[in-house]
This record gives sequence, C-alpha cells and structure tokens, in this order.
Amino acid sequence: MSEFGNEDELPYADEDLEPEGIEIPESMVGPTSEPIVKALLATSDWSESGEAIRSEKGMAWRPSLVGAGDPDLVLYVHIADELRPHMQARLAMAQQVGCSVVVTLRLDALYESDTVRFLGAIDAEVIVVKPGGSPSGRAHILTALSDCAVAVDYETRTAIAKKAWDLRSEGTNFEKGRRFEGLLAFLLQQVADFRVVERNLRGSTDEVDLVLQVDNWSSRCWQLHVPFVLIEAKNWSASVTAKEVRDLHSKVQDRTGVARVGILFSASTFTSDARDQTLKYAQSQQVVALIDAEGLVRWIDSIEPDDVLENLVRAEMLR
Repeated sequence: MSEFGNEDELPYADEDLEPEGIEIPESMVGPTSEPIVKALLATSDWSESGEAIRSEKGMAWRPSLVGAGDPDLVLYVHIADELRPHMQARLAMAQQVGCSVVVTLRLDALYESDTVRFLGAIDAEVIVVKPGGSPSGRAHILTALSDCAVAVDYETRTAIAKKAWDLRSEGTNFEKGRRFEGLLAFLLQQVADFRVVERNLRGSTDEVDLVLQVDNWSSRCWQLHVPFVLIEAKNWSASVTAKEVRDLHSKVQDRTGVARVGILFSASTFTSDARDQTLKYAQSQQVVALIDAEGLVRWIDSIEPDDVLENLVRAEMLR
C-alpha cells in the first residue's frame, strides 16, 4: 500500500489492498471507494490526485481527488464506519495548509456525532451518497445536514454552529454568504416545528434565501394557519437598513395566502430606521421579525433553542 494510501478503508475488498495469500472473511467485505471515484471523475469537476499534500512537520497525504484546475480543492472518499483519528489528522492538516476540504460520505455518516463535529471544525464541504443513489452536489456540512433533515444532539448543534459563527467574516463574499445561510438552515431545521423546503427560491419577481414549512402543530407564535415562513440572511458587517425590511415584507405580502411571517437575520445590527419600519406593518396581516447578532448568539448558546427563537420572534411581533 502507498505511503499516502487511505489506510482507514482497510479491511475492504479492494484487490490492491488485500494482503497476498490471505483471504478476507466474508463478514469483513464492505463497500469500496472505486465506484464513487469513477462517478465523481465522470462529472469533470474532479481529477486524479497528483503530488501529496505536505505539512511543515513532515505529515503527507495524497487525497482521493482534487478539483479540476484547482489542486487546493481536495477530496477524500470516506466509506469506513468512522472517520478515524489518523484520517482526521490528515484532513485537518490539509485545511491548515490552505486547502479547501471536501469529504464524500454515505448518508449514515451524517448521523455520527464525532464525524459531524470534526467536519464542522475544519469547515468542510461534503458530497452525500444516499443508498442506491449517485453522489450529490457539494454543500457545506451545515447545509447538507439541513438538506438531509438530520437531527443532532445539543452538544453537536452548539459546537458546529459556534464554529460557523466564528468564521462568519472569513473568505469571499460568496463564501461568507454561503456559510451564513448554511448556519441558519441548519439551526432552523433543528427547530421542532420547521422543515427547510427551499434554499434560494427564485420566484417570478424575487428570490428568498430560505423557505420553512411549518409541519408540526404547536402553540408557538408562528403557528398562524399558513404553511410557510420566509427567511432572509444578511451576513454584513454594516447595519441592515429599512430597505431590506421593506423587501422582505413585500415578499411575504406577495405570498399572503401561504406565508404571514418573515424573519430577517443579521450578522451585525439593524439601523433605527429598519426597526421603525417594522412598526409600520403592525396593522397588516404580515410580520417581519428582526434578529441581530446578539439574538443569534443567544439562540446558538441556548440549551432550549426553540424557546429562545420563539421569544425573539414574539418580541418582534409585539413591538
């Protein structure tokens, strides 16, 4: 086996990994990465790996694939039952030397808390392979958890949400926006009443960042006998203005029959004009709730996140 081979895939039925003269017991035969690698290469987004990635301390690792035309985009195909420590060390090393890490994994791996926490810690993207299906598109780990409707425990939720929040100002504007939307999609998917059904929904005249479906009856304040809640996300360092409030209200108003609540999240603050703008809608059937960075941090840190979110939205409704 190569010095840089994927050792954590042993023992599996790859011919080049089977020790000569030793028969692998039937119970130990499992999936191999080869079909997944072939499927990814067929998309033309990936190419076979070249030189190994090396750290200053001498660690070296050759990824499964690299981005076509972008050797700093590295991919590992994870098919073992767990993401073992030595593989975590290699992926963390790749991230530390400036590579963007993508991990292709089976759907059931998203239910492994240790794996999910690690992928959140290195800000990884994932490609999910569902049973009997082909690999999905790349998505941030938080977006993938939301898209696959994976519920996580409190410790995992808090750990990966805090990491994404800490990284909110890093990267390009696209990367910052993607990460912030992924964070909100993940947090909202964990709310008992909500299911994220659309991301970046393009209507005939507008676009909505996230659409939530209220799919569980409860006494929460957003239960207004309509099926959807609209979400806008602004990962800005500057304060969000009244214009953004008007834009979201217009989107809710255009969908009055199916939506009456819009929530505008800001990674910073809101101007006084933005706050005043919501008061102008007090007599209408639509509500725009504003949640700023302080409220978001409180929501992320809470041991009762559904209660905190409702308190934030209710306070805005009653202003």
